[in-house]
Amino acid sequence: DQAAAYDASAEAWSRLSLVRQKEPAWLPELLSALTLRLGRRMGVAEDSLPHLHRGVLLHDIGKLSIPDIILIKDGSLTVEEWQIMRCHPNNALEWLQPISYLRPALNIPYCQHERWDGKGYPRGLKGREIPLEARVFSVVNVWAMLQCERPHRLRATKRRGGKKR
Repeated sequence: DQAAAYDASAEAWSRLSLVRQKEPAWLPELLSALTLRLGRRMGVAEDSLPHLHRGVLLHDIGKLSIPDIILIKDGSLTVEEWQIMRCHPNNALEWLQPISYLRPALNIPYCQHERWDGKGYPRGLKGREIPLEARVFSVVNVWAMLQCERPHRLRATKRRGGKKR
């Protein structure tokens, strides 16, 4: 079945992306579960939830083109490195757009770094111009990333001396 093959491919690409970024294996499952839960509460249509799940799995697929020296750098990125890093949503769009089955999932990998104030990337969308799926995922992703130590920063609770607010 073609749908099952595409879904299995998305899961494999997600695992590959995790390995490259040194992310925990449980992360996609957590991100998907929380995104689907919040998406339902925010009014994402039930028939759109499978696309939401696929978008979560593929959210970092564009980072496969980012050199390891930048992707897993220990410390802050330079201006030039940020320019390279900010290409990953466009890479995701370029790679996934030709696959009609995955097009409905593109709002997350392409628009997850847009910001409400319009200062995000790649298109500088603001407010409700940002697709709902990308807004929902961004909230979940930021929360989850604050729970984890990253190569370039400590977990949020460790930065505050281990005290939770």
